[in-house]
Amino acid sequence: MLSEFEFTADGWLKFLDQPVTNSMEFPATITDGFAGNRLDDAWHWSVFQPVKAKVAQNTLQLQALPANGGAYIGRSVMARHYDAQVTLQQNSTAEGGLALVGDDKNMVYASVVKNRLRLVQLKKTGKPCWRKLPCLRPHRWC
Repeated sequence: MLSEFEFTADGWLKFLDQPVTNSMEFPATITDGFAGNRLDDAWHWSVFQPVKAKVAQNTLQLQALPANGGAYIGRSVMARHYDAQVTLQQNSTAEGGLALVGDDKNMVYASVVKNRLRLVQLKKTGKPCWRKLPCLRPHRWC
């Protein structure tokens, strides 16, 4: 939650009184079919590793990054319970998937690479702890 503030004469922050509301409304469904030619403003990415993204023909392409977390974009989720899904191109040699991101060194993600499901946890140091699993249904998952 953001709070409005002002600087005092001696350089300190003073938060301004604002009415507290608990009735924030969030959309029940968020969908992005990447129909335009640029990312929607609701997407975010690392301030330390800006991504190069291309949106065209209902497809998002991210240029790879050598970091353990790779290149990623994300959206803020304000719901307690939610489902997320991603569709990957079958002919791609790139790794892609879904992640829960705290920051560049703290995340959990599931991705598909070389016909295998990869589960990775980055914690504090940014070093990966991972496991590769065979895809059970290559025609559907990979």
